[in-house]
Amino acid sequence: SLLKSPNERQQRLLSPWAYQENEAFLHWDERAMPPYKNAWASWNFLAPPSDRDEASVFVTYHMNRLQNLKTQRQYFVTLNPQIDLEPDKIIYQTRYTHPLYTLKSLTTQAQLPDLNLNSRILFCGGYFGHGFHEDAVKSGAAVGALFGLDL
Repeated sequence: SLLKSPNERQQRLLSPWAYQENEAFLHWDERAMPPYKNAWASWNFLAPPSDRDEASVFVTYHMNRLQNLKTQRQYFVTLNPQIDLEPDKIIYQTRYTHPLYTLKSLTTQAQLPDLNLNSRILFCGGYFGHGFHEDAVKSGAAVGALFGLDL
């Protein structure tokens, strides 16, 4: 826990939220995409063949499409790849922590802005919305507005 002694509201609203670490790769290895280019989308979910009952699914974002990149090379971001990406095609690798959306955590989501009422500790983050970076920025701007800032 980030807070040594959370108050009742903080405990009630934040305790249902769990987080998952995700390994992210910026790369140009097309094997992380569907085999047919006409099936490529902005978000691509793949499940490699597996002997297990539950195959691990991974997601690859097609950055050229998402960011309107006008480049010859196709760029991708893959989270938790279940294939070995070609090392010479990896540009950057990092780990992110993302909130997990569960029925239990979603029951508190609409009340999360209440954390910032009459408090010296203010909260913002992707979990105030759909978990995207834009949601984190939007909730950060709401915190700024509490200080009279128009972001």
